[in-house]
Amino acid sequence: MVDIKELLAVFLSVFAENHMNIAFVGVLTVFQLLLVFLSYVIYKTLAAAFGITHSALLISLSFTFIVASILASRYKNRFVRWFHYLSMCWFAFIGPLFLGCIAFLLIEDATLFFHWPVIPAVAGRISFGGAIILYFYGLWKATDLEITKVKIAVPNLPEWWHGKKILFMSDIHLGNEHGARFAEKLVKEISSLKPQVVFIGGDLFDGVKCDPEKLLLPFRQLRPPYGVYFVSGNHEYFGDIKTFFRAIRAAGITILRSEKRIIEGIDFWGVDYKDTKKRKSFEKILSGIGIDPARLNVLIKHVPSDIDVAENAGISLQLSGHTHRGQIFPVSYVTHWVYKGYDYGLNQFEKILVYTSSGAAASSAPFRFGTKSEIALIEFE
Repeated sequence: MVDIKELLAVFLSVFAENHMNIAFVGVLTVFQLLLVFLSYVIYKTLAAAFGITHSALLISLSFTFIVASILASRYKNRFVRWFHYLSMCWFAFIGPLFLGCIAFLLIEDATLFFHWPVIPAVAGRISFGGAIILYFYGLWKATDLEITKVKIAVPNLPEWWHGKKILFMSDIHLGNEHGARFAEKLVKEISSLKPQVVFIGGDLFDGVKCDPEKLLLPFRQLRPPYGVYFVSGNHEYFGDIKTFFRAIRAAGITILRSEKRIIEGIDFWGVDYKDTKKRKSFEKILSGIGIDPARLNVLIKHVPSDIDVAENAGISLQLSGHTHRGQIFPVSYVTHWVYKGYDYGLNQFEKILVYTSSGAAASSAPFRFGTKSEIALIEFE
């Protein structure tokens, strides 16, 4: 259990770290004010519908997400784990509840315009009942793992690979939101597909304090003929990267950090998130690792950015994740704009093909709407 003094100490230590600059604190403050505003709107609408008169609970709940996230980055115990998970569930519920508020106002306006005899409590049951249904649908959709089958025609394909399959997944986010049970479910699904090789494109962990070796125990049963490979994502660097890497290696997974594995004539390259998040460092790494453009080169990189750099270096196919495709519609339009159309699916840029996964799990909130949790089974043609 964490007392108030410990909580204040955590906040002070976090804000004292070098990467916590004024801009980040400003964004965090604006985000918290937005949560307070939404909670207040929800309270006022519930009050109008059902006569609720106490706002303290809803306003207090608006602070749980940031507080729990900070605690989860520093502490590993049952209280923090459940507090963090429940805060994420509440954070996910805010969106449907706000939509319920809008629905309530529309129903109220319609009753006034058409002179319908609809009392506020009935409008409230209709609008917030719909919000609850939407919420539970989103919770289910977040863990409803789908298999996306992708056929890719690439140049210089060795004869052995015709009709063979690789499995690519990213953004699993093991931690307080997705635990060992989800990992076990994932491994069973992958094993049933019988790919030749498995690539994990980053964010295997969520970045919170956890027992990574325990979470990865199911992965020790994953044994495709040509192995399992991993490249880091941004969430690995939210936590103790050395501990995460040690657990990944202990599970029998090979970490690729600006290096390649040759598998039956294809050069598979993996690059680290931290080393390639800036364009210049990405250019420097690709120019220095010895890519032969005459061969078929496949790059595994967490973020689908700087695609022209990969194309100029001689990469034929890039596999990425990170975007979650926005996770919740209509945020998908934002990720589509930010990543210039390469936020999801198979797309082409000049001579390079890019496949971006929407992720095997949800992040920050166990909720999806208008997107899917997927693993991609890629077959070469």
